[in-house]
Amino acid sequence: MGASALNNEPLAIALKTHTGLCPRGSHRCRVLVLGVNPFEDLPGYQLLGILSQFRDVETFAAEDSPEGAEILRQTGVRMFQIPQPHLGVEAYLSAIHDVCERLSIDVVLPSTDAHLAALTGAPPSTQSLWPPLKWLASRGLINKWAGQSWVSRVAPTPSRWTIEGDEGLDTWESQHAYPVMVKGMRKGALRCADRSDFIAAQRTILSNPANRGPGGGFFIEDVASGTEHSVLLVTDEHGRAQSVVALRKLATTQLGTTLVAQTESVSELPFDIEEVAIQLGTAGVVELEFRNNESNDELLVFEANFRFPSWIGALGKYGQTVVHRYLTTLGVLDGPSDDTAVPDVGTLIYRLPESGFLPLSGTLGGSYASHAARHLQVLNEGSRSPRLLWRSREPHQFLQK
Repeated sequence: MGASALNNEPLAIALKTHTGLCPRGSHRCRVLVLGVNPFEDLPGYQLLGILSQFRDVETFAAEDSPEGAEILRQTGVRMFQIPQPHLGVEAYLSAIHDVCERLSIDVVLPSTDAHLAALTGAPPSTQSLWPPLKWLASRGLINKWAGQSWVSRVAPTPSRWTIEGDEGLDTWESQHAYPVMVKGMRKGALRCADRSDFIAAQRTILSNPANRGPGGGFFIEDVASGTEHSVLLVTDEHGRAQSVVALRKLATTQLGTTLVAQTESVSELPFDIEEVAIQLGTAGVVELEFRNNESNDELLVFEANFRFPSWIGALGKYGQTVVHRYLTTLGVLDGPSDDTAVPDVGTLIYRLPESGFLPLSGTLGGSYASHAARHLQVLNEGSRSPRLLWRSREPHQFLQK
């Protein structure tokens, strides 16, 4: 693994602290969630909230953002700051190995595509902590382009192209027309109406660290219009569908964050979900996002994410059932979960964001995150009583109606 990640001082201090506080035998299962920056809408943040409800699970988190790691430490999360994967996969994998080894981690749950891609190069001892990693590595599914190629076996996908330089763009423009989507190989997508939009979108996409390093970059994809839908499929160790839930997204942000959604009937999906499960063939997780083009009603699956989606927290008790059932399948939990039924078809799910002012009195001095963490409070509207801005590991609340 090369030089030990314990040369990373923040990680070494955190490991020393938590190793002493968490003796082996005080729990039944230890889970490490990767990618939990509170400033981004990541599945890891929702997974922390779900896992905290399980009495037989002890949860740890790792994040490559120093500011995000510091903020979460203030809420009681046992947090480890790790290197960003794109700055060096070897150092990243060494850090993950040290955390898992020192804390006897039973399961690793990656929540971003950048972490997923890096972990496909991990040694067998690390890959064994999340079975889909071996499956992903064997098929080269290290970015969204590869994911689209895999999905095309079971459903139609938009046409897509890679572009290199101005000459490549000139050639593409001579044969195709706007609008198009510019998509990061691992994160981000922007719609472009013309060449100037394309140049700006390319710059924005490539500025995201997740799209750097081996397997990174961007590509062009045909626009899939129409209402956005999403389906989450979780399979057992034999590749059989274990949990399936479908949503119709009624409101999203420009970056794709789900604000309002409605549950749909799985039996009416426009593709064979059982065939998708067969293609997985392992204890896996995949979210498929698709649209039906308004012009011709053509189905297009425009994204595949081989991890839990950020809206897993929107499923309430059923979301807990999905995660607990999956951990049981992996053999790290004993006994059945509290099997809550999937929400009724037509259930509305919407998000309540936390809003308010973050007072920053005095001089900043030193780390901004350290200073901000000492002032994480806002005032309730119409009241002078303070409350925490991030009160727990569930900052983004979901309600069902």
